[in-house]
Amino acid sequence: MTRSQSILLRLVLFVLGASIITLIFFLSTKNTELSMVSRFTWISISLMYLVLCSPLVFFSFVGKVGSFAMLLTGIGLYIIISIVLVILANVGVVVEIGIAFIAQAILFVFFAALVYVAYFGGSGTGRAERLASIKKLQSLAAAVDLKISDLPNEYSIVHSSLNQIIEDLRYLTPLKSKRSVELEDKIMDNLHFLGQYCDSAMLGGNISAFEREIKNLQALVRQRKAL
Repeated sequence: MTRSQSILLRLVLFVLGASIITLIFFLSTKNTELSMVSRFTWISISLMYLVLCSPLVFFSFVGKVGSFAMLLTGIGLYIIISIVLVILANVGVVVEIGIAFIAQAILFVFFAALVYVAYFGGSGTGRAERLASIKKLQSLAAAVDLKISDLPNEYSIVHSSLNQIIEDLRYLTPLKSKRSVELEDKIMDNLHFLGQYCDSAMLGGNISAFEREIKNLQALVRQRKAL
């Protein structure tokens, strides 16, 4: 499944769930005047659905979650506290429903901040450096691809494989783990070797070594994508 297909599927699932909640709302409140407590309850349900689906939505556009444990903890706490607020409002413990609305709003803002930290956590400088490393890989791969395009037709399969690798590199997410740095360094070295093989190929070099290096590069990129 391509990235575009994955995004589309996730959005379809999200919209489908939202449509079901909307349908239930209209069927259960048909021809009835909603009280403030009922409005608070349905708004809370809608927000809880959005919170539960936040990984589904954000993962589509962002990619990897920097701290999945933090995100799950935040979701769990939000749902629990929100349910407690709904129960207290419905049994009349919260006399001023406005207080419940304010509490729900504050809770949602805190969760939104947690989502940002979970997906984009870390210093801006550190993330920029990791992103720069990936951009460097992409630029080097593009340079090698340009060299391969000048080689004879017998290198067409190698060229096709490198094009797929370049596509995979486009969707790498900046990570700060030791393993991701090690793999990126190996990918960088591999791309340098490929550049040298291109120079050798122009002089009648061995294509088998070229193909072997491409396979190694594919394996490294797959491992990096899986992180």
